[in-house]
Amino acid sequence: AIHAHFQDLAVQGLPQGRLILHPTSHLIHHDCLRDGASQSKRARLEIDRLPALNVQVVGRFERPFQREDFPSGCPGAGDVVVIEVPHRMNGGRSISWAELREIAQLAKTAGARLHM
Repeated sequence: AIHAHFQDLAVQGLPQGRLILHPTSHLIHHDCLRDGASQSKRARLEIDRLPALNVQVVGRFERPFQREDFPSGCPGAGDVVVIEVPHRMNGGRSISWAELREIAQLAKTAGARLHM
């Protein structure tokens, strides 16, 4: 889904945004952002490499995302905010419903996408 979002931006001629991750994201800890050719082959896609992603890590490892974790201008248009529920690497902590709604609204207002 993340790859499709960035492809969609490219097709529309729009600049690629950032991939905004929590420090506990499996995309970081399980090397999911590397080895695009191998991932592509496993997914049976017709591409050679996944796009080079501009990754920004926000938040603190020991707790779930909070609205205050996002600096000014983050997220921005074209960004994708990834929220994993529960967070895998910090004991299964989960973002509160209120925080999730605030971050979802922040993303929507900024023209970013929220991926869960």
